[in-house]
Amino acid sequence: MNWNVRSISRSEFITEWITSTHNRNYNPKWGESSYATGERVAQLINDLNLTKPQHIVLVTHGGAIADYLRNCFKDVALVSLQKKYPEGTGYRLFNCSITSLKYQPEPKIKLINYVAHLDNVSE
Repeated sequence: MNWNVRSISRSEFITEWITSTHNRNYNPKWGESSYATGERVAQLINDLNLTKPQHIVLVTHGGAIADYLRNCFKDVALVSLQKKYPEGTGYRLFNCSITSLKYQPEPKIKLINYVAHLDNVSE
């Protein structure tokens, strides 16, 4: 979901964001469902055909990474990403944070929301 400040009020955007976070199949007015976003990232990884050990770097918005992680792992494994907002609970990854997975062949979390390389941390 993208927030276009000129056409969408903050409260309307947040309501859609929180609804799509809690109902992962909900298609928000702007964007695609949380589940579909996670599947799109998974498809990209599958298309890379990682048949031998190698390193790849994917760069995207934290929301897409969180959606992918929520598809791969149960939400209980991602409790450290949960943040309480007045409107409800969301998942956050800090700007420029690093999340690292190892596939053996199933994904395992090595690092999540790692920020030690940053001087200042922001959402």
